[in-house]
Amino acid sequence: MSLLLLSCANQAAAGGAGDGDAAAVTEPTLGEKLSRELEFYIRLTAHPSDDVFQWWRSHTQDLSNLSKIARYILNACATSVPSEHLFSLSGNIVTKKRNALKPHLVDKLVFLSFNKYLV
Repeated sequence: MSLLLLSCANQAAAGGAGDGDAAAVTEPTLGEKLSRELEFYIRLTAHPSDDVFQWWRSHTQDLSNLSKIARYILNACATSVPSEHLFSLSGNIVTKKRNALKPHLVDKLVFLSFNKYLV
């Protein structure tokens, strides 16, 4: 997981290289900040156990970027709208004329249809 975070952070940080002034002190990139925070997190002796949200809340100051990622990943959707949306989407894909589709193809078509905005 740490390699995935660093890879994403490095890709995101690669776009902003600075203003070209070599004498100025450069701000660390997002990838460098995440790398430091990840090393700090690994060195911590107490990791989240009971209340994960409380643990991340109390470590927001030291692990600001990682805590944002944790909040995004640990966030649970309070409604059933996403699952209902997928069910409706699959109903639009598997019609009377397309009822012989194999389940793995339906999964792929639903995935592509649901994520088409990312392309």
